[in-house]
Amino acid sequence: MEGFKTGASDLAEVRGRVQAHLAQTFGDGTELLRMAPLAAGACQENFRLDVIVASRPGVDRLVLRSDAGSSLPGSLGRREEYAVVRTAHDAGVPTANAHGLANGLLREGSYAYLLDWLEGVSLGAKLVKDPELEAA
Repeated sequence: MEGFKTGASDLAEVRGRVQAHLAQTFGDGTELLRMAPLAAGACQENFRLDVIVASRPGVDRLVLRSDAGSSLPGSLGRREEYAVVRTAHDAGVPTANAHGLANGLLREGSYAYLLDWLEGVSLGAKLVKDPELEAA
């Protein structure tokens, strides 16, 4: 997990906690295949997770979003963000669904949750320069 910034001294321990959280969230037989950091995120850390969920065919891709060691003034923490995402999804807003809010998953005192993976670009700097999105 190159680029891992949690300060955790034992990456195997972190993977173990993530594996246990996946099983608690999606059920026994859920297996963490890959955990890789994603670029960007000034007030959170994001990881791509490839997992096998026993109740579904194939490999699922998720995003693990966790509070970073520091944050930007006025930004939402992952606990508050989780509530917003769940509320929006439950109200029918076309957005990824959030699962399994946890405290201390990657770092003590930091909240984290799982988010369904959606293909696309989420970096603001890239979005505003994309000619295909100019009308939006």
